[in-house]
Amino acid sequence: MNQFLPKCVIIVPSLTPDGPIKGAIALANGLSELGVKVSFIVLKSGPGANSFLLPDVTLHELNYSSLFSLLHMRVDILKILSRLQSVSSENLVVISMCFSADLINVLLPSDLKKIVSVRGDLKQNYIMDHGFFGRLLASLHYWLLGFFDLAVAMNLEMEWLLSNYRCRHVVMIPNFINEIDFKSVKLSDRVYSGKNIVFVGPLSIRKKPFLLLETVISLNEKGFDLNLFFVGDGPMKEELVRRVSQSRADQIHIMGFQESPSEIVRNCDVMVLPSLSEGTPRAVMEALYLGTPCVMRNLSTNDNLIIDGVNGYLFDNDKDLEMAIVHALSLTKVSIGTESLLDESFSQKICANKYLEAIKTL
Repeated sequence: MNQFLPKCVIIVPSLTPDGPIKGAIALANGLSELGVKVSFIVLKSGPGANSFLLPDVTLHELNYSSLFSLLHMRVDILKILSRLQSVSSENLVVISMCFSADLINVLLPSDLKKIVSVRGDLKQNYIMDHGFFGRLLASLHYWLLGFFDLAVAMNLEMEWLLSNYRCRHVVMIPNFINEIDFKSVKLSDRVYSGKNIVFVGPLSIRKKPFLLLETVISLNEKGFDLNLFFVGDGPMKEELVRRVSQSRADQIHIMGFQESPSEIVRNCDVMVLPSLSEGTPRAVMEALYLGTPCVMRNLSTNDNLIIDGVNGYLFDNDKDLEMAIVHALSLTKVSIGTESLLDESFSQKICANKYLEAIKTL
């Protein structure tokens, strides 16, 4: 049966368990469970999320520290691909995620079938994260997309955006999580306090952590008695620590980076992610899967994830965040909290099957 399946190689920059890498791991495991032979190539070795890969996924860790070694990376990857092709006549498909992995994928032989997975509006995200240099980086990244046989968008808005660039073919497949990570997490014993809020993600301008901080402080001044947990690291962490110290807000907790924050999220009443730009945020998907309602900005296609009054609330402007949090906290008081709040269309099995069908069309 497996002889009719392709052989897939997934390339990522590192094993740091951030959104794109966790997405690549979810894809590798999802395809592996469908019987696809998957090789996972990491450009930069080091500690990370390899423990989350299923045993049938073959891990190859290269030992490079920067893109200056691009040609050496290419040589090492070609050796891996040569070994894979020598032991099997199956079709070989190379999938990459993130800029450095996409760049090395483009430099591989043109007879390989190549797929790129794109998260969000690259131009908007790069500019917010890197300023003027981000504009140049986004232009280069979008140019690279024209060399791929297939570009995978995570929502309809992204599909439309990519279709207006040089992409040969674009398909929409929703983002999805590695559900295997959460099989051991029990939801039945969670207790809602109606006062615990969590933020998970990079502490950057794009994610607007200070807006959430100021909103929770304001609510506490009005007598709500809320606890706020920041889970993540980033360029704004020191300033966040300073502001919390100045405000003497002992109910604000800066947890730093957590490789597996599921226990924190599970024991909070609401996740809030007030980002200015998103693709389909994995942190929110994981929270919903764990039964934690979420508050998000009403932008992009966030309404595909959040239905007001069902699994969270959307807000339009910064000033509306306060009321959205209050509504979401009220929602948790009547929520059973023992079942997933994530729509089935985002399930790992369904989305991995869509990837497989798209691969077979190449």
